[in-house]
Amino acid sequence: MDYLKEAKKHNPNDWYVEHTAALPFSVSGLGRGFTGGTKIRPYGIILAYFQKDQMDWITLLEDQNKIGALIVGKGYAFWRQEFKSWIKIKKSIEKSFRALRKKDISKMSNSDVVREVENWVELNWEERKTSSLMDPFMFYAERKLTELLKDFIKRNPKAKININEAQEILTRPEAPSFFSEFEGDLIKIAKEKNGAKVQKMLADHLKKFAWIKGDSFSKGKEYTFAEAERDLAEIEKSDIKKLEKENTFWKENKKIRRACILKYKFNKKIINIANLSSFFAKWQDLRKEDALMNTYILTKFVEEISKRTGIKEDYLFYLDYVELKDFLSGKISQKELEKRSNECLVIYVKDKPKIFYKEQFKDLIDDIINPVHEKSDVILGNVASPGKATGRVKIVITRADVEKMEKGDILVSTMTRPEHIVAMKKAAAIVTNEGGITCHAALVSRELKIPCVIGTKIATKVLKDGDIVEVDANNGIVKIIK
Repeated sequence: MDYLKEAKKHNPNDWYVEHTAALPFSVSGLGRGFTGGTKIRPYGIILAYFQKDQMDWITLLEDQNKIGALIVGKGYAFWRQEFKSWIKIKKSIEKSFRALRKKDISKMSNSDVVREVENWVELNWEERKTSSLMDPFMFYAERKLTELLKDFIKRNPKAKININEAQEILTRPEAPSFFSEFEGDLIKIAKEKNGAKVQKMLADHLKKFAWIKGDSFSKGKEYTFAEAERDLAEIEKSDIKKLEKENTFWKENKKIRRACILKYKFNKKIINIANLSSFFAKWQDLRKEDALMNTYILTKFVEEISKRTGIKEDYLFYLDYVELKDFLSGKISQKELEKRSNECLVIYVKDKPKIFYKEQFKDLIDDIINPVHEKSDVILGNVASPGKATGRVKIVITRADVEKMEKGDILVSTMTRPEHIVAMKKAAAIVTNEGGITCHAALVSRELKIPCVIGTKIATKVLKDGDIVEVDANNGIVKIIK
């Protein structure tokens, strides 16, 4: 198959673009999970465009809609059963993670390194064969739920339903995110008065959340004891009772969702999507844990390979995991990796991705990721968490961007990730280009009880650091004041 020719069959507006910090070595196995053997129906083709250690993940709206419709059609009971099977794979990932953390990679032979990397990545690939379905569901369900609610209102004009409010309530999660569990763990430690027990609890906390300080799709980072102590100190400065109450807000969501359903007597189609959305929100959050574990482990291997070969880690991250054996045997040069690190495109079809360079794909990518937008002082999106706020814009894409956030700023991103949590906690409101009803920004903003508008498509392209904006997350509107 001519991959580029296949990609060019589609118009620029046929694609959906997600932007994030990412590197090929960290996503090469996960990417295969979307196109290689996915449950229900795989994506036909996916484009991953890498430039300056960032990635545009480009999927077809047609694929999203077809897969999303199949997922919704299977119903809540079916996916509860599939989740049980998936959890077994996740437990295998966690077991493998603990084992690899203990191993001394420096004592492994090159062939052992290759084998360990392949086993690890392919286990994560297996996990993605099911969990990759969270993405098309999220985007399809948001569009479908809006459509169903509009139809419901037409049939029940006396109901006086605010679609944005109803959508936000119906899709609330009924389980804690790993961020809530992480903070809840620190709250327990903060309440302990015995110094020796505190040290033991902190050590256990580090083991449990060793992966939490890394990036989702680029590089991992060790969570150190000093960082854990600083995190604990921040908790101890807070109103513990208030923080504990806020951290367990999700326990009320089930009652709030049920009350909303009973009040308006929504039909089965609406309830099905609502239940799936709440359920998949937790599933998607568990998948994020695996993504962070994945980058943690792969970064450890990249660090060791860099020591052995003398080639910078930044270049090694531009390998596909299946190329590791050829690289270590000298069949792939540093020059080749340097070329990729400047700019490259990976096209996934089934489980056989191919790499292309700027001169081959330039026109294709430019048309997709840089569409022309009319200038406007008003940006429209979807409500993820209600409320209003006014503040100064800070564009946050990479981990480095987190440092520029100050209390009361408006965090604007393509799509938030777990590595943005510190910045999100300082934000007066959050605005994203992408995301659906169960996306990271939606879940965390609800936990933090701050306004959030998602799915604007253009926020990071229109806004810049320092702009003053008013975020009306009751109606999905962002206004530029100056």
